[in-house]
Amino acid sequence: DVRALLTKEKVEDWYGATWRRGLNPLSVSSQYEGWFFDFWERADYDAFWKDPMMAWDEHYPATSDVPMLHVGGWYDIFLAGTFKNFSELRRQKRAPQRIVVGPWTHSGNNRAYAGDVAFGDSAAIPDFLTDFHMKWFDFALKGEANGVDKAAPVRLFVMGTGDGRKDKNGRLVHGGFWHDASTWPLPNTRFEPWYFHADGTLSPQRPADAASSSTYTFDPRHPVPTIGGGSSARLKDGAYDQREHPRFPPSAAPWRPHMTVVGPIKVVVHASASTVDTDLTAKLVDVYPSSVDWPGGFDLNLTDAIVRARYRATREKAELLTPGRVYEFTIEPFPTANVFKKGHRIRVDISSSNFPRFDVNPNTGEPIGKHQRMVTSDITVHHSAAYPSHIVLPLAPVRR
Repeated sequence: DVRALLTKEKVEDWYGATWRRGLNPLSVSSQYEGWFFDFWERADYDAFWKDPMMAWDEHYPATSDVPMLHVGGWYDIFLAGTFKNFSELRRQKRAPQRIVVGPWTHSGNNRAYAGDVAFGDSAAIPDFLTDFHMKWFDFALKGEANGVDKAAPVRLFVMGTGDGRKDKNGRLVHGGFWHDASTWPLPNTRFEPWYFHADGTLSPQRPADAASSSTYTFDPRHPVPTIGGGSSARLKDGAYDQREHPRFPPSAAPWRPHMTVVGPIKVVVHASASTVDTDLTAKLVDVYPSSVDWPGGFDLNLTDAIVRARYRATREKAELLTPGRVYEFTIEPFPTANVFKKGHRIRVDISSSNFPRFDVNPNTGEPIGKHQRMVTSDITVHHSAAYPSHIVLPLAPVRR
């Protein structure tokens, strides 16, 4: 009885196994196994992936010109697509488009928390599954003037204005507020590069060193574990303390007055590797100082992403690395909206894995999903005048 066997399994343990066709939990169902491996092994972005069912963005011109309500969460696995759909359909179509993004995971829109972090009662939409949608349909389908017609096209929950205490459920009170806007990115947003420096700091000053770099070793047999973020089913998604999890020594901004980051995030890393392929990850973190409730502080994950080195130029064709050569890698974490309060630090963590949210790169350059071995890779991140690794922060003039 397959069903009985599955009820005894701890699905999370499957992620750590080496998967091969015929040697995995899905092999009891050839249909599901075939579906999984067809997806995994098709690494190039080709016609298979450009099907309308999987790549709506390839088919915007053919999309009906109708009103659309786009809803997502800052810890939603599909957030990037939600923003892209809203922006492009608003640009290409004439029918009203509206986007609402809260501090949610892929579900939980009627909750005021995500993971181990609480955002205040206003973060939840209690009638999300009922009146929230019905009002939109009454406006879009019946033409009712019910207030939706006058609502701002962009409604976002800006996180980070809470007092940082521990609530009765043991969650960090990060807080936040709703903000309405006419465009995305928000009007008057200033995109400011913040550079990595040799001393581990992050600042708007471009590095002046003629040569400066830091090296870490990535062993694919021991990947950095996924702790929260925009994960899928069966993983802990949302916001969690990142303090105890291994990573490359991060770059952090000094203590400073509060600043508000709202918009798309981009991390540019100049790096070389000792192997022909590897991955690079970037994670943006709001670092809380120590307090009575949190003696060791709280390192709150905001957004993260990954890039596979062989696809640094294009997803349509793999190009392996020349070991030791410096390349520019662009990593695009999902958009976010957060107030970094006075006394907090802005931190960027660089690594080469985030497993099992992303599959582990064996570093060998073999076909994805068909590798026969794993090797360690020495990754050198450069932060010099010639190779100024940095994060681009969208600084928005938003006030509560």
